Amino acid sequence: MAVGRSARGREASPGERGDCLAVHEASTGRRAAEKICPDEGLRSARFTPDGQRVLMGTRGDRALLLDWHSDSVLARSQSAGDHIDEICWLPDGTRFVAATRSNQVAVHDGETLEVLHSLLPSDDEGPDREVYEPFAGMALSPPGRDGSAARVFLASGLRVRCLDTDDGDLLWEAVLKQPAGCPTVSPDGSRLAVSSERGVTLLDAATGVVVATASCFRYRGVRFPGLPGGVGFSLRLAFSPDGQRLAASTPNGQLLLLDPVTLDLLREYPRQDGLAWIEDLTWFADSCRLLVGCAHNRVLVWSVVQDRCLLESPLSRWPGWW
Repeated sequence: MAVGRSARGREASPGERGDCLAVHEASTGRRAAEKICPDEGLRSARFTPDGQRVLMGTRGDRALLLDWHSDSVLARSQSAGDHIDEICWLPDGTRFVAATRSNQVAVHDGETLEVLHSLLPSDDEGPDREVYEPFAGMALSPPGRDGSAARVFLASGLRVRCLDTDDGDLLWEAVLKQPAGCPTVSPDGSRLAVSSERGVTLLDAATGVVVATASCFRYRGVRFPGLPGGVGFSLRLAFSPDGQRLAASTPNGQLLLLDPVTLDLLREYPRQDGLAWIEDLTWFADSCRLLVGCAHNRVLVWSVVQDRCLLESPLSRWPGWW
């Protein structure tokens, strides 16, 4: 499950297994629309900047633009040739970047969904790529103060790459010691945090140089839910909007708050039913509350000031996972 917020205070909760999108009011947990289940299957979702529509990446290799009020499809992109695993809006709000499972990255028009230009071809197409590197995640930085274009950070395998969103130039590439997880950028665009199976790596976003590491994910005593075929949990990171905290989920269901510069542990919330198996995190604008998506079909509003759950929204009447 992934979660996201709109500027108008609604939350979107796409389920990676059930291929459905649930939209709730973030303040009350009330469902704001009927569950949306696109025929193409769902991989990722983001509200449009005005909060009135939802942009989706699908298993059907296309991006969709939907009116979430009416569940009507407004536009479809051409086939990307592989699942679209992640989509992010560029700062101008008129274009977005889409990344596929095979690490193909392209900039699209936000209304027509047409490809404007490619930033990175599929890894399968590279002449010297002998080993397939699975897509792990993507993040965008704001434009530079000097007028330079926004940058896209792509994590795959052991590599993290930084690309210019205007022309696709490779600005830097870093090779980590552990397979990279989903990256996230600090609010000022200066730092890039990348999760791995056992910790967090903090890089200088301008150069790719590692500036701090933390081995904070302890596997001792971890008992994953028993399901046929097993369950994989993405380790998520999120900088608070004020830049004062870095939230991190762990394999054993804990929620951590880290110093965003040193990665020192600021606060540790022990595993409990309300925080079981966190799959995604995002902050509210006040930097005091977190929107937490959990594998047992719950979305929580968690206060880091009061150290408790303020709101819990069930997304399905069926127990188990999507």
